[in-house]
Amino acid sequence: MWIFQTHYQSVLILVADIWFIIEKNNVRIPKAKKDETKPVRIGKIVVWNSSRGFGWLECKGERLFVHLREFKGTEIVPAEGVEFPFLVGTDVHGRLCAKGVSASLVNGQVKFTGWLLLAALLFWPIAGMTKLPVAIYWPIMQMIILSAVVFRLYAHDKRQAIHHALRVPQTIMQLGELAGGWPGAFVAQRIFRHKSTNKSYQSIFWGIILIYQVIGADLFFDRKHSKEIWKSMGEFEIMEQIFK
Repeated sequence: MWIFQTHYQSVLILVADIWFIIEKNNVRIPKAKKDETKPVRIGKIVVWNSSRGFGWLECKGERLFVHLREFKGTEIVPAEGVEFPFLVGTDVHGRLCAKGVSASLVNGQVKFTGWLLLAALLFWPIAGMTKLPVAIYWPIMQMIILSAVVFRLYAHDKRQAIHHALRVPQTIMQLGELAGGWPGAFVAQRIFRHKSTNKSYQSIFWGIILIYQVIGADLFFDRKHSKEIWKSMGEFEIMEQIFK
């Protein structure tokens, strides 16, 4: 597994540098046609009447009316001082107001059950690391660093998606997960509510996790099953040299 991860390290470092430059220089793609998309803004509630279910938020010095129904489907509890993303729309009288407060635009959290699942998924990979011909802290540090890189890519891609700007290619994110950053992706998907409903992406993501489970378990049991596979392929001696 350690060898499997090192093949992608230089690629991931280069990718992180490229996307840092992109973000720093605020590179954008052309906007969609008028009325197809609306710019997302961040506002703060400055007045809220909980008994009547409405209030006013402030964004760049401008106050907009917002109703309780706009929070439907989110985990946000409206109150003074609360910030959230929103779209600018109009009410029945044609006045500007905050509209379209969507759960997909609001950050979530990793629930306790999510942390338990992540711990269970890390069991076999870490168990397999104990059988590698290197100190265990090296592959663990690699996984932590790559997870941080992938987490950052998710955060950047979610922000770019909200503002209809240049996106991170899915292949780059999946390479990061394959190289060992899948724990960071697991957390990012739940915090940013990003890629979690994309079925094709999720199938690849969980396939990567399955690979790590299989490789980790195989390493822990002294490569009992993989030895047979390498023997059948005629590569057994080569693999034995690698693991010495």
